[in-house]
Amino acid sequence: MTLSMTNGFKKVTLWSLVVCIFLAMFSTVASAAPSQNNSLTVSGYVEYLTEKQKTDPGATEVLEKFKALSSYDQEKFLKVLQSSEIGKVLELKNQTVMIEGVPVETKATLVSDLPNTLNAQWESTVLGVSITTFYLTLTYRFDLANGGRVTKVVDANGAHRNYNPGVIISESGSASKETSGSEAYARQNWTAKMVPAGGFVEYALIGYLKGDGNAGYAKFEGNTPALNNINKGIWQQIWYNDSTHTLK
Repeated sequence: MTLSMTNGFKKVTLWSLVVCIFLAMFSTVASAAPSQNNSLTVSGYVEYLTEKQKTDPGATEVLEKFKALSSYDQEKFLKVLQSSEIGKVLELKNQTVMIEGVPVETKATLVSDLPNTLNAQWESTVLGVSITTFYLTLTYRFDLANGGRVTKVVDANGAHRNYNPGVIISESGSASKETSGSEAYARQNWTAKMVPAGGFVEYALIGYLKGDGNAGYAKFEGNTPALNNINKGIWQQIWYNDSTHTLK
């Protein structure tokens, strides 16, 4: 075999090897990518919640309630989670919306741990099983001798729990707190991303609390692309009290 033939054979062999490696890599990546036709199964959701229990104690109750559903209702539940209309529940207010023929209830729970803490919780449930919950807390001090004027904002915290693997929710930074006029304020921003067939749809959500020594209020607002609108929200009174003792 001549030198030129040998070199030519080496080039062909090397090129064939490169092509084979490239094809193997492409095949591996293609097989690892999830198909848009894949759907969430009952066993897959149970596995998801079982794993989530390791870091979220609330997943235990969700798992128990989901298992308690009939097989028929479990399938309906999962169909709701995977619906492109699931974003409708993120207009967080007291409401019931129909998704895939199933009622999805959202309820705002607004309470005051008197005399200095306001708590707000917005929870959405499907067939009695929680799928998302947003929390916001504001703690402050006030002086009734001065008309209930806030003297100090102690703390503010925002958090969430999510049990829909097709939704990605995160806090956009920590909850902010401030005093404005005679009132204490707290604000928490969240980002929620849906994974419908067409790709990511992002939602911006904001929870607010405000209060002084006389009353406390909460509201929730954000943009909701599924409804093609911006929910400005309204202040809802949590409590009114004109006889609370001042905490120093």
